[in-house]
Amino acid sequence: MPSPAGVKRPLKSTSGYTQGQNASAKRVRQRSSTKTSTAIWDVTGHYTLSCANKFKAIDASEYVLDLRYTHTSPHTCQLYGYFNFPNLNLTGNMRLCPKSAISSQPNGKLFTDDFEAACELAEGVKPGPKSKEWLMRWRGQENDAKTGGETRAQGQFLFDEERPASGGESSPQIGIKFAMVHNGKHLILEGTQQETSPESNEDILVAMDATASTEASRMLENWRQFYQPSWEAQPPSDTEEEEIEIQRLQDLGAPLPKLKNKWENPRSGKVISTKNKPGPNPGFVINATATSRYLEERPDWAWDVTGKYEISTIGLTKALGLSDGEPVSMIMTVQMDNNAKHQKAGRQIWAQIEANGILALARFRPSTNQVDYSVEAFEKACVLNPGVWVGPEPQGTQKWEMRWRGFSDTNLETMAEDDIGTEVIFARDDQGKQIFRGEIIVGNKSFLMMGIWVAPTEERRASAPTVNTEWSKFVKGRPLVSLRKKVEHVIVLEKYCYKEFPEY
Repeated sequence: MPSPAGVKRPLKSTSGYTQGQNASAKRVRQRSSTKTSTAIWDVTGHYTLSCANKFKAIDASEYVLDLRYTHTSPHTCQLYGYFNFPNLNLTGNMRLCPKSAISSQPNGKLFTDDFEAACELAEGVKPGPKSKEWLMRWRGQENDAKTGGETRAQGQFLFDEERPASGGESSPQIGIKFAMVHNGKHLILEGTQQETSPESNEDILVAMDATASTEASRMLENWRQFYQPSWEAQPPSDTEEEEIEIQRLQDLGAPLPKLKNKWENPRSGKVISTKNKPGPNPGFVINATATSRYLEERPDWAWDVTGKYEISTIGLTKALGLSDGEPVSMIMTVQMDNNAKHQKAGRQIWAQIEANGILALARFRPSTNQVDYSVEAFEKACVLNPGVWVGPEPQGTQKWEMRWRGFSDTNLETMAEDDIGTEVIFARDDQGKQIFRGEIIVGNKSFLMMGIWVAPTEERRASAPTVNTEWSKFVKGRPLVSLRKKVEHVIVLEKYCYKEFPEY
């Protein structure tokens, strides 16, 4: 339901870290309240990881990452990591460079050669209080196949200092959070440093010998072995030519190409964000067995209640101002939002009611003894849980609560009976014909409403607005465009706009 005019929605939390869904041990941590005087942090060591994806999180309870420094000369080093993700059969290496490497690029993109050059760190260039954001690329092996360089983009890699919630004199630990794309899935992983792996003077001395086999040379050799030349064969995405073409289409007013999914298909040279990809409302679960374009396939026992119903209007037409009591043709078209692309809206049953000079929208939720009658609670309950379908009892649900909104072109007024719902029933008659019966409230009076299925209706397009969008358009005010008074006319709600009028 739209927020009241002038009321700002609360800002979402911008906290840097969220507790992982698959953490093996849940511990409450707080950031250090005192500023450290250390210019750099020792970020080396062993990290246990957890998944920070809010939607479709993976089990990362066995994921590990080891971060180390390796000297390439007495005065330069590189920060790299070795990781193992057992349930993905994925092992490999990561290399990191400061965020400044991409900030200094004139086009805001960092490609492979420039990234690898930026990984060569001068003396004193390490993560710290003033250098928390770094960039990471990875390469590895999955079931004998080389992977990791397909995206040609770098993941955001964040460092921060944490103190245990118990307080005391215990030393702060380093927390990390980073993003990567694996097999088309945007992953956000986070972890806490368990132990450190400080550099030794011996590593520096060995680095002075150009002929010696060092940790650095072995790491770089592994990096080269994981390389797949085909990764660089395709031209970069999001090129200047592509941007010029988009600008040309905008100038012509022509349709623009569909934008890439920047989370799962990042643009070449760009940064993969540690922010979560937009997903469905918290708590909404999509049927895991669905394998089609639907959020959930209709089971064999359930009824297909979508279609056009001819509604009996005895007494109702007068209350709606359609006639002095004479019968008026009224059609109710029952729809179902069940599109896999509309994950935020979920699966919902709703209906559009049309008559000469009136258009209304009805929404349904399973009948319940719930004491919360607010519109907000009703709207949330309209999103159906997996397995809830209209059908024969006891598997199916036949009793539903209905609320509606609409406006009348005859009386030039908006009607909204959405504060209190009425019980309606979807059933079948002796001949197996789908029928609908119940009550509807108009002007604080209840009227009998009966309907019988007369014709099918076309399935809504994937690009069609969701019921949430349609419902929000019926607000207080008057339509500035008259409706065409023909039942068979398909009314496109986007053609109408509304203007607020003061109440008298």
